Amino acid sequence: MSSSSLASILVVDDDQRTLMAMRELLQCLGQKLVLANSGEEALRCVSKDDFAVILLDARMPGIDGFETARLIRERQRSRHTPIIFVTGARDDLGSMFRGYEVGAVDYIVKPLIPEVLKSKISVFINLYAKNAALVKEIAEHKPEQTSHFDAQAFLTKVAEGKSISAYQKKQVVFAQGDLADSISYIQKGQIRLTVVSDHGKQAIVAVLEAGDFLGEGCLAGQPLRMTTATAMTESSVVRIEKSAMIRTLHQEPSLSELFMSYLLARNIRIEEDLVDQILNSSEKRLARVLLLLAGFGKEGKPAAVIPKISQEALAEMIGTTRPRVNFFMNKFKKLGFIESKEGLRVHSSLINVVLRD
Repeated sequence: MSSSSLASILVVDDDQRTLMAMRELLQCLGQKLVLANSGEEALRCVSKDDFAVILLDARMPGIDGFETARLIRERQRSRHTPIIFVTGARDDLGSMFRGYEVGAVDYIVKPLIPEVLKSKISVFINLYAKNAALVKEIAEHKPEQTSHFDAQAFLTKVAEGKSISAYQKKQVVFAQGDLADSISYIQKGQIRLTVVSDHGKQAIVAVLEAGDFLGEGCLAGQPLRMTTATAMTESSVVRIEKSAMIRTLHQEPSLSELFMSYLLARNIRIEEDLVDQILNSSEKRLARVLLLLAGFGKEGKPAAVIPKISQEALAEMIGTTRPRVNFFMNKFKKLGFIESKEGLRVHSSLINVVLRD
């Protein structure tokens, strides 16, 4: 049996003589033995490795076997690992019930009977091997995941009708009411989309960043721009003429399918924004917007610091007043969810505000 296919057995006991005796007794099984002399060491072991079974002494100083078992069960990685308690004959029935309550699957009483111990452990080794084989079989037959949309590869397919422009902060990319004759792709920076009503009321409808498209409404026959796109930071934008984009989509069916998947994902995001606006409090809406601006939920690492954005802009985005945004921002800072040193730094712990009932 190769070393990669060996099952690991964790033996936990504060008595070094017992550990050595266990090693002598179990080495004939031909599996990997890991010895730990305390509950703390056992927890370190289960955080790093997977085990077919754990032999755990019930009575240990410090973190005893019962507490160790409970903590092992709380960890996702070791939640389903079988635990066999090893206990002295003097332990009462109540202790045994307590062991089962914290996750033990069996009890073995000292002095140990070698044949019984090896027989029980062999059962769990076989179960572990069968489970590993099943996981491997499922992985081998798992269908390939759909490729992600590679915008850069897509853009290389557009041979003509393409140009690149640089925009400074607050510079307009296109304005509401302009002719919708092209689609744009953000290579660098952030772009804010705003809309102004007939009565002059302005609202921010989206903040787009590198990797996003904008102005795609022209592909569906939209004659004029419905929004104004303004650079929030120094940005680089690729402009593709409508006719060139349509031609590429017709000539490259596979890329067309991926682009459609991108648009559907974008549509889902818009629906989530609408639900968020209708059902959630302004505090939750603000937390969600900050997490999205920092890139949480997207592939890759979230941004360390997001570009500076005014509280007025945040208020427009979530549909509330600036004083309310200021109140919640100060609250988030006191709780350690955000920092405002050298820009706005958003911590993943802010997700607790969104998930809170």
